[in-house]
Amino acid sequence: MVESLLLDNVEKFRGKSVEYSKVPLNVAIIDEDDQYPVQVELQSTEASMSVKVGEAHERRSHLDHGPRKKRRILAQKHHHSGSVVTRIKNSHPETIRAKCVVGCDGAHSWTRKHFGIPFRGQRTHDVWGVMDVIPLTNFPDTRKNCMIESDHGNLLLIPRENKLARLYVELPENDTKTDWMTVKMPQLRAAILKRAQSILSPYHFTYKYCDWSSCYGIGQRLADNFSV
Repeated sequence: MVESLLLDNVEKFRGKSVEYSKVPLNVAIIDEDDQYPVQVELQSTEASMSVKVGEAHERRSHLDHGPRKKRRILAQKHHHSGSVVTRIKNSHPETIRAKCVVGCDGAHSWTRKHFGIPFRGQRTHDVWGVMDVIPLTNFPDTRKNCMIESDHGNLLLIPRENKLARLYVELPENDTKTDWMTVKMPQLRAAILKRAQSILSPYHFTYKYCDWSSCYGIGQRLADNFSV
């Protein structure tokens, strides 16, 4: 929902659309004295898709079947101040010149690794699974934010758009047979569901549709710097 609101307002107030299915190949500062000093090379991973105002919810339902693809917005294609864009069609790399580039690509940031920025801290052995599902349950509070603690673990339930609910579940501590960060998606989803059912018992819980799922190792790390 937050993403949809942002996309709609970018289109409404700036007249811009956001393209998905792009991955970076290279980013470099070409000339610090130039009006557009940063050069980014991007590659389309599939047919480019722009999201227009009012279409974010409908487009998202078609984009997100199966594991969600990583999405990055590295630069605006047509900046209101006149950013220079050179596009090469047919899925060949395209080159963008911009005043600045923001890498919103998370803890496993391609941008941070590309510039060799150290990422210091520690990770724990705790792993949480997460799924966006349409729940089928007699638990009464699926449309409210819930934090549940039980002898079987912890669970966080957050209502989302389109009848979805986000489920964060503390997974069992890793043993010699299970590495949650490498298991296949069907096995991970089954483990998350089984754990959620144990935590929510005696309520029944399953789901009609899973929009997305993943798992996260818990840790505390911080980059040495946030700009180059």
